[in-house]
Amino acid sequence: MPFDTLIRGAEVVLPYGGGQRRIDLAITDGRIAAHLQPGTDAEANETIDATNRVILPGVIDPHTHPGARNPLEDDFRTESRSAAAGGVTTFGIMVGSGRAAWTFKKFLTEDDTRPWSEAFPVLREMGEENAVVDFFHSPTINTEEQAADIPEAARRFGLTSF
Repeated sequence: MPFDTLIRGAEVVLPYGGGQRRIDLAITDGRIAAHLQPGTDAEANETIDATNRVILPGVIDPHTHPGARNPLEDDFRTESRSAAAGGVTTFGIMVGSGRAAWTFKKFLTEDDTRPWSEAFPVLREMGEENAVVDFFHSPTINTEEQAADIPEAARRFGLTSF
């Protein structure tokens, strides 16, 4: 079965300290399916000649604040599209738990803050339904209750930064 796309002849910057090498990339279903030696005999529906070009892995923007001035689900749609257009394939969401609501409130109060183990599922759902790039959350900690909830939120949702 042929690949969807072959990108041939580029210098590819590889992740995880892999350096930069001239390889051919095979793409299937929008994802890299194989790193091939240059000129490897492979079939594809489309072939792109990338000679004298450099292919970079997607850029990560670790510090963004969607939902600060607009509904979070709207910002997931618009900001993730802007990120993708600029080569950003993953962004880090830094937002307070009060923004984990489907009804936008311009000014939050202390009563809007809740434990991350309760708020995170809503944020994840908003992102999964609306973002076009990958994302991760770095929740802000605003109360002692949220600080005490860090181990539970990290365990349940795999959060690695707060």
